[in-house]
Amino acid sequence: MSFVSSSLVKSFVGFDTLFDEINKLSEIKESNYPAYNLEKLKVNHYKITIAVAGFSIENLSVEISGTLLVVKARSPLKSPETEYLHRGIAQRPFIKNFRLENNVKVYNAELIEGMLSIFLEKIIPKDTSPIKIKINTKNT
Repeated sequence: MSFVSSSLVKSFVGFDTLFDEINKLSEIKESNYPAYNLEKLKVNHYKITIAVAGFSIENLSVEISGTLLVVKARSPLKSPETEYLHRGIAQRPFIKNFRLENNVKVYNAELIEGMLSIFLEKIIPKDTSPIKIKINTKNT
């Protein structure tokens, strides 16, 4: 089943890959682990906060690959002599992906008290004035 209806797309030109991506995303079941928040701080400024309790900075990575923000965590090394009576803190390795618009840039990331915060800004191009297109004719 297509998430984006054909009646909606008939007035959009060049967005086929975007609509394909939306359809793919509608079929993906994403894991709830780890928990995260996505906040709009102000116009064009966003923050992603991911709960990473128990992960050290050495076990975390934040990367941008094209328009994909990838957050990865490796499991911390466990002491072999540790005996848990109850283990409720997951500390499972994970990869969390966020699709970014072309104009969205990451400008900071910080780890404070088990919370990884990633700050993003949407850069608006300064010259967005209309462009006049010359219409040519062919005389036969």
